[in-house]
Amino acid sequence: MSVRVARLRPLSLLAVLTAACQSEGLAPDPASLASSAAVTAPVCETITFNTFSHGQAINSLAAFGLNFTVTTTAGDAPSANQAVAFNTNNETHPDFDLRHSGTGATCAACAGLGRIAVILDSRGFGGHGDSDGGGTIEITGFAGNGPFSVERFKAIDQEASPEEEAITMFADGIAVGASSGLGDGSVETVSASSNSFNSSLAFVFDGSGGIDDIKICREGQEEGGEGCTPGYWKQPHHFDSWPAPYDPTDLFADHFDNAFPGMTLLQVLENGGGGLNALGRHTVATLLNSASSGVSFELSPAEVISAFNAAYPGSKSQYETLKNRFAGLNERFCPLK
Repeated sequence: MSVRVARLRPLSLLAVLTAACQSEGLAPDPASLASSAAVTAPVCETITFNTFSHGQAINSLAAFGLNFTVTTTAGDAPSANQAVAFNTNNETHPDFDLRHSGTGATCAACAGLGRIAVILDSRGFGGHGDSDGGGTIEITGFAGNGPFSVERFKAIDQEASPEEEAITMFADGIAVGASSGLGDGSVETVSASSNSFNSSLAFVFDGSGGIDDIKICREGQEEGGEGCTPGYWKQPHHFDSWPAPYDPTDLFADHFDNAFPGMTLLQVLENGGGGLNALGRHTVATLLNSASSGVSFELSPAEVISAFNAAYPGSKSQYETLKNRFAGLNERFCPLK
């Protein structure tokens, strides 16, 4: 049975949120926080490669509403000048070290990673997967949009001693972290020792291996409090952070007016495009932030539901206004890991 909250169409969004706060004694109106409690706080995102299909070339990435260029340089033969996505959920690919299931798979720790970035082997992706020759994957496009900081990344399937084929992270050309070489089929979280940068991140592969879950923060003038983005909540390895009573398989209409017939909360999070779709993504993220005990958030679930149901069905400008309101709350420091 769908949950419904009374519509308050004559009221503006501000009135809806204010009335909810007064009647329920909940969080203050977020519009007032923007003017009175603004603080400088980092907004953090974790770059994954799950938007790419298995074997797809990785030439660009999106984060913080920005587009970044990915450039790959080959190491020793037989590596190629191309980063590609490898699906660790694949059960049949002959590169056993990068799979967690299926016959011959040796990377049990890869479970939950989904797609990762590897350097293409020049002999062909299908037969060899990642290259033994190593190389460099560099991400640029940060200049003029920072400052930024990098917290950590995951190194997958680096070669152990005596090869000691580590994966080293460079921030603006300075080495800030390197894997220790845990061996075939390994997953290692590498923390940055010095993490501020302005222009570029580079990952140098001494040999075979992959990277994933690159956590980057961007300094900026943000509203007080905490919030996690739609990109955080839609990742399968973050499903354990979804607060009760919400579940990725819940229908959107179980909690809101039926703006997305037949679609689940997760499907609305994954839905691309602007207008109502963009509002839907941020509405689901706002709902999860508001219900999470691990996120200090200004709104309650009831306020989120009331605000959406007051705006829907409505005009494109109404959707954009509410989307911007919710995005401002979601795109702040995310305390969840």
